[in-house]
Amino acid sequence: MYKLLALCLLVVFGIVLPEKANAAVNEAVMEIDGLYCPFCAAPTERRVKKAMGASEATMYLQQGVIVFKFAPQTPFKPEAGIKKLGDSSYKYVGMTVNATGTLSSSGGSVVLKVPENDVTFKLEDSDEMTVKAKSVLDAASGREVTVEGKYFPNPNDPNLPILKVYKAS
Repeated sequence: MYKLLALCLLVVFGIVLPEKANAAVNEAVMEIDGLYCPFCAAPTERRVKKAMGASEATMYLQQGVIVFKFAPQTPFKPEAGIKKLGDSSYKYVGMTVNATGTLSSSGGSVVLKVPENDVTFKLEDSDEMTVKAKSVLDAASGREVTVEGKYFPNPNDPNLPILKVYKAS
């Protein structure tokens, strides 16, 4: 009788309780040199959006950026987007990437891994932000946070340095 009751409770609570959210890339802000004409830039925006796997793209000519939004579980392909941009007359300057997930410790560093996107955000000990962020990171340990990292196309080091850590909304 107790086994049946325990099994029923396990099934009910296993279905009702929400699972912990997986880490996911939410947004990428690509800095581009040469974004002046909306009519000229729009086709490039569409091609780069498609190459990166983004669900939305918004161009801000004054700031010289395109903001890409990603649906959960969507592969994040920054290299493909940079390559597609290189096929146009615009120049890639840099990219900031936001992801939400739970911070963990790996090899003595604080990291946020996004396995679906094959992306790891890493706070390096040499970062000047480390000392300032220590209390925030300790408080955020095991909790869901949003991190902002700078993307550098480097096949030897695929980690994105963490720039900021926010409480997940």
